[in-house]
Amino acid sequence: MKKINNIFGTGTMRSGGSLTSQIFSLNGKVQMFMETFYFFRHIFKQFKNLQKLSTRYQIANEMSLRVKYRKNLNIDPNLILYNLIKDNVKDYSNLYHSLGNSFLQNFGNKQIFGEYTNGEWRKIETFLNFNKHNIAFQIVRDPRAIISSSKKILFTKNFSYLNVIFNWVDAVHHYKRLSKNFNKNRFLPLKFEELHISPKKNVKKICDFTGVNFDKKYLDESYWKKNLKARHNYINFSAYSKKKQTGFSIKHLNNWKKNLLSWEVAIIEYLLKDLMDEFDYKRVSNFKSSEIKKGLNKINSNKILRKRLRLFLNSKKGTDGRMNNPKNPKNWSSRKDPFKKFIYDTDYESFCVENKRIKTISKKL
Repeated sequence: MKKINNIFGTGTMRSGGSLTSQIFSLNGKVQMFMETFYFFRHIFKQFKNLQKLSTRYQIANEMSLRVKYRKNLNIDPNLILYNLIKDNVKDYSNLYHSLGNSFLQNFGNKQIFGEYTNGEWRKIETFLNFNKHNIAFQIVRDPRAIISSSKKILFTKNFSYLNVIFNWVDAVHHYKRLSKNFNKNRFLPLKFEELHISPKKNVKKICDFTGVNFDKKYLDESYWKKNLKARHNYINFSAYSKKKQTGFSIKHLNNWKKNLLSWEVAIIEYLLKDLMDEFDYKRVSNFKSSEIKKGLNKINSNKILRKRLRLFLNSKKGTDGRMNNPKNPKNWSSRKDPFKKFIYDTDYESFCVENKRIKTISKKL
């Protein structure tokens, strides 16, 4: 049987991470945590000495606090701290594995811990180099569909949702490079559209990647609902219906056609035409100069986007940069309503008080 320590998955926002994580979690071996762990966002390279009690205390308690307020999951910080001490964590590779085991002990009895976090494709190589038994996957999706969906849910203004254009460029460049640099046993490249068009073929591919036998019940949505009903099995919502969704449907592939304006389609296809052709995303725009100009004007009206557009036009490079800092709790979405911000929740103040207390105590250890 294939030996696996941990699994890491990523992609741009709204690219199918929830669906893919659900597939990985269908078998009795793997437990994926969707947008929960946030190791590279909140922990990696944030601490100088992982062997200090104060550091371990802070990591354990801040992790427990984030999971509680972001996902409504309870994980005992004392258990995390106990494991960090027992495992004698010395580096970030050990730390990742120890924290993952703490999650498995709290949620279910599966053998392999995995996390999916969007926007972290630049961390895949680091994760794979942590341990030769770590495996990773990345999923890509039609940029028009991603932007259409993102436009409906993002809190940012001034056409900030168009930042996905430059995120997508960076993501697919890493997708291509990782596909060349790591063999199919370590890195699995996936496409959102193929999951929906050929579910059996792609579910089998994921099963092979994780070393488990394929079962036809993995294609049955009733099996999904039965086996993914636990609270830690995050099921994402549709940006269009605002309802949670599971399973496969080709209807998801063309929703963008009804929701993007002509100038949005034009600027996306104009800037990304070469990469879209390479990934077989058929273009529909005739590139009317007035629509392209309108799109460029919208991007240039935003200072951050203007800088990223200039980088792209000069070097064809994208960015993994966001429009706000995801580490800042003020920018988090509400766990009660993903279309609202955490800062407006009644328990935001409680989170801040507890977080301050953790930092105060850790300094005294």
